[in-house]
Amino acid sequence: MRNKKTYWEEYRMKLHEDINLNVRLKSPMEIDSALTSLINTTKQATQVATPKITFQNNTRNVPIEIKKLISQKRRARARWYRSQAPTDKTTYSHTSNGLKCKIKEARESSFSNYITSLNRYDNTIWKPIKHLKNPRHRYIL
Repeated sequence: MRNKKTYWEEYRMKLHEDINLNVRLKSPMEIDSALTSLINTTKQATQVATPKITFQNNTRNVPIEIKKLISQKRRARARWYRSQAPTDKTTYSHTSNGLKCKIKEARESSFSNYITSLNRYDNTIWKPIKHLKNPRHRYIL
């Protein structure tokens, strides 16, 4: 696993501690066991010195229908890239435009649900309005 955040000094120290350089290498079995030991040691050092990478899942709130349309669009695009046929380009354009419409509808319905859930009595209506005073957040709503 490659990662920008590997602690190289810790990696070197772990290798220095665990590698045994006084290994007999006379027979093929000894060479195989020494090689296996070296590979396992480097794997362990890598696991110790490299933090785990976590990815954020941004597809939590995407409806299943939109996910299916995304996969259809990707398949149509791949087919069109391979064949360059006009019919495949038409299919790709239709699926792409259909996906855009569905995403727009989902955003509009999500926004309308958000707006209808705001209430002036529990002060939820003032939070989005507060951001409108800041010029950077003027076009949020």
